[in-house]
Amino acid sequence: MGRKAVRVRVPPKAHGLRQNYDARLASATADLQQSRMSYGKHMEYSVYILKNDNGKIYIGQTTNVSKRLIEHNETGKGYTSKYRPWKVIHVDKFLSRKDAMVREK
Repeated sequence: MGRKAVRVRVPPKAHGLRQNYDARLASATADLQQSRMSYGKHMEYSVYILKNDNGKIYIGQTTNVSKRLIEHNETGKGYTSKYRPWKVIHVDKFLSRKDAMVREK
């Protein structure tokens, strides 16, 4: 059995919709790639040292030191919750989490 060719007529308006879709898709893809690149370039990891009034020290790493300090002083439940309030006494910044974790240890 042979195959029968079928012709489909696409209205002119549909061609415009397809081109518009392709342009929007290309634009969205470019925006996503740009945001990934800028996110990667600006992402900083910080190793921070906290000290309380009794002289206890805590070392940690994060991407947002100020947010993390608030968590330690207000909402944390672990070691740091027992010895509040904490103050940041030192911060080192790194471009990769791996480097920050090595420094933290």
